[in-house]
Amino acid sequence: MTLLGAVAPLALPEPCATAFVVLGLVYGVPVLGFAFLWAALATAVSVHTARAHPPFSSAWSSSTFPVVTGARALTPHSGSAALGGPAVALHGALVAARPTVATRSVRVGVAGRVPA
Repeated sequence: MTLLGAVAPLALPEPCATAFVVLGLVYGVPVLGFAFLWAALATAVSVHTARAHPPFSSAWSSSTFPVVTGARALTPHSGSAALGGPAVALHGALVAARPTVATRSVRVGVAGRVPA
């Protein structure tokens, strides 16, 4: 929604374009708050589950993308410096997770097992 509002002035006349920008912010900020809550819960469950050494799944990498992209999109459009820190931290966590997922993907691919 935030990105739609950002490009609305390119396609819509002024009153509508401004409405889309505002709608993107009004929608994006509460949804991002819920996404942060979800990310905290998912992290807690993942840490608890990781102690049992579960088998690899390609879904491991999917949980971080919505939160990272939402925080990254809202930061410049909201003008809030408070979103900048979490956006950078989330992006760093995503980058840090990539080697683990890539290594595990190669390992199961070489072994001939396709992860679920």
